[in-house]
Amino acid sequence: MIIGASSRIQYPRWLRRLLRSYAVLPAFAYLLLVVIVTVLAPQLAPHAPDQGDIASRLLPPAWAEGGSAAHWLGTDALGRDILSRLIFGARVSMIVGVAGTLLGAAIGIAVGLIAGYRGGWLDDLLMRVADVQLAFPFILLAIALLVVLGAGIGNLVIVLGLSAWVTFARVTRGQVLALRELEYVEALHALGAGDARILLRTILPNVASALIVVASFAFAEMVLAEAALSFLGLGVPPSTPSWGGMVAEGRDYIVFAWWVITFPGLAIAATVLSVNIVGDWVRDALDTRLTSEGAA
Repeated sequence: MIIGASSRIQYPRWLRRLLRSYAVLPAFAYLLLVVIVTVLAPQLAPHAPDQGDIASRLLPPAWAEGGSAAHWLGTDALGRDILSRLIFGARVSMIVGVAGTLLGAAIGIAVGLIAGYRGGWLDDLLMRVADVQLAFPFILLAIALLVVLGAGIGNLVIVLGLSAWVTFARVTRGQVLALRELEYVEALHALGAGDARILLRTILPNVASALIVVASFAFAEMVLAEAALSFLGLGVPPSTPSWGGMVAEGRDYIVFAWWVITFPGLAIAATVLSVNIVGDWVRDALDTRLTSEGAA
């Protein structure tokens, strides 16, 4: 913070843009809430997520007729507290989203750096492998791999990471192709710097802003993919609460017990929408052209 002659506090440009954006602030606050819920799930959940009571099955939310104050969002067909399962389900979505994005980023960035920097036949080979994977629909490829590997959070993270590396690889490769021809990179070559040093300490930091944006949108795709695969019974085991699994369990009761499917569906939609809004803001904040125009 800098105090000018007028004694007014001058905040960083990105913070001023954040405070002026009425869409980003609620999205950012919601994601922060999801992170807090993920970390403190055992302390925040009013009930154990797998604790059922048949006598209390399909109770409506507390504010509806017939609802109970002990179950704010109602119960499912087995009498389990929906709020508690939503809180623990956030853990699955966040773990799968973050871990899958990191795995896909690690593979894709490594491939993109090598392909863009080396070029030639190696570049052609790696990009043809990426093209082959892109030829298969994402969800079908994930289903096929999970059928072979089996359901489980670990296998789900591996499958989603292996399915997401292509985007990171293509973005990284495109950035490296432009950067490797710049004068300061050629100067490092002339000074005897090794390829690994140039890639990791010079080129990679310059493509980080683009990769952060890609990662934000990839995370949203991971959350949606986890929900879709869990809905199909191929994601996490049924004993583990997840938002997609809750939607699948509530589809048979949508007519007379709307709350069973509505709240996990809203959680998925709000999370994906918030990540996309924040990712869009990050892209604008990291775009030097937009920043210079705003400063002008």
